[in-house]
Amino acid sequence: MLKNQKGITLIALVITIIVLLILAGVSIAMLTGNNGILTQAGNAQTNTRTAEIKEAVGLAVSTVNADLADNVSTPKYTALDYANIAQAINDTQGAGTASETTGGIIYTYGSKQYKAAFTFTTSGSTNVGISDITISEYTAPSGD
Repeated sequence: MLKNQKGITLIALVITIIVLLILAGVSIAMLTGNNGILTQAGNAQTNTRTAEIKEAVGLAVSTVNADLADNVSTPKYTALDYANIAQAINDTQGAGTASETTGGIIYTYGSKQYKAAFTFTTSGSTNVGISDITISEYTAPSGD
């Protein structure tokens, strides 16, 4: 009489639940942790933002240098310095804004700020380029 009844046995139900728990554990481990998808996405965002800021600074240096070398028109920029690089970034970039600070540029992108620190290369007493650029997240000192 019991052999004719159809349905799920308790053992089959327990095995199904165990398999689902194992799959859930593996999925959670893939999302979190040092090599998890969320961590890797955060690292990729940081790397992308760093590359964007380096590119913006490099483009701004080229823009200022090209303007200074243009003998046909009145130069928009007066020298290759932090203030003019920040101004050139603000003139050409749509995603973030820049301001000068000691030893570099503060680049604001959304709610985050980054400091692009670099040194100038010179020819005589004139700045001609930049070197040793480093990008780091920036937190304004208290009182600013």
